[in-house]
Amino acid sequence: MILAVLGTIVSSIYVGHLPHFSANDLKILFILSMLLVIVRGLEHSALFPAIEGRLSQGKWLPLQLIVITAILSMFVTNDAALLVMVPFTLNLSVSHKNWIVIAEAMSANIGSALTPIGNPQNLYIYSHYHVHVLQFMAEILPFVAVGLFGLVVWGWSLNSGFKNATKARKVFLDRNSYVFGFFLLLIMLVVLHILPFYLSALVLIYVLLVDRRLLKIDYSLLLTFFLFFGFSNNLVSLIDFRFVRPGRIFWFSALSSQVISNVPTALLFAKFTGNWRDLLWGVSVGGLGNLVGSLANLIAYRFYSQRTGKVTSFLWQFHVVGYLAFGISCLIYYLV
Repeated sequence: MILAVLGTIVSSIYVGHLPHFSANDLKILFILSMLLVIVRGLEHSALFPAIEGRLSQGKWLPLQLIVITAILSMFVTNDAALLVMVPFTLNLSVSHKNWIVIAEAMSANIGSALTPIGNPQNLYIYSHYHVHVLQFMAEILPFVAVGLFGLVVWGWSLNSGFKNATKARKVFLDRNSYVFGFFLLLIMLVVLHILPFYLSALVLIYVLLVDRRLLKIDYSLLLTFFLFFGFSNNLVSLIDFRFVRPGRIFWFSALSSQVISNVPTALLFAKFTGNWRDLLWGVSVGGLGNLVGSLANLIAYRFYSQRTGKVTSFLWQFHVVGYLAFGISCLIYYLV
């Protein structure tokens, strides 16, 4: 956010005018904000505890944790999936928690890449380039399929450390679960252009009338989006070139994500290329690697470090696995 503020101010002074924001930019911001409100509502519902409580406590628990994290991330974003699954994992009586949390972080990044609402950068790329949803999913499917297959194999290998010391508990869904589940479906249909954009305002109207606490969302993320829209528009005025060679935008976006994260990378490079496929691959692969690659990685690290205090060992383990996944994903990109 600080980089976005400085970049927007300096570039605006240099070009001599304030940045231009298109109607599509503002629509994306509103849809993203409503998606964050919906996730907030689901966090205050019984949905996530019900998912946790109904997880069977059998020997396949580590594998279940990884798979459920991937599935959740496809619909409620990778960040929200880890906000639910990592604390739950750390409360379990199970060995190899460090490896399970690392696998969950990788699973959230890989699983969320499949859908337009899986993470903020996907939502932006999908909306900015007006891609058909099936075309979008088909393009990134090899990355997701190979990545999740590897994680399933890894999750299966972690089962040896399981201890059956936690009893399953049943939690039943409440009104908020159904209300915000409906709103999630509504936003998905708006994103897919099946329903008109103005219907997304129903979410805002509901929380204003019923529960304004749900408006406490990640405004720093929204501000970063807004300012990066302006910063990248100013750069278009300063730099008149396009990345035309296949593969170049992939490497620029994948490596840039390792420095400034994949969300601002998508916002920045989308202004300079019409090659949405390589950009999508780049920011998806760029979410792997180091902690900075994705906010989801930092969420997993924060929970684990605060709960266990084992920072050094977790960091080197995370980066060994992360860069191994990064390298394999680059190979998949070139094979595809």
